[in-house]
Amino acid sequence: MATQKKKYVTFAVDRIEGDRVILQRDDDGSVVERPLASMRGARESMIYRVPMSASGLNWSGAMADRMATASRMQSARQQRKGLAERMYPDMR
Repeated sequence: MATQKKKYVTFAVDRIEGDRVILQRDDDGSVVERPLASMRGARESMIYRVPMSASGLNWSGAMADRMATASRMQSARQQRKGLAERMYPDMR
């Protein structure tokens, strides 16, 4: 019997507003609001993988993806550096 690969949806923490976490879905850009207490380790820009079940997203199984978060943060730093170098070439 073949095992099915578990499906996940990726979200990024856009911001934290009081006791709520505002997340943006990677695949379609939709926005979801969740209680801060339900998102372990939530901080802005943190990436979460949320498993899909037959009934939809299984938020109780949401996991912070620290490797994806670090990778995105590094990419953002490189993009900012490249932009700064193009905008201010005399400051190299």
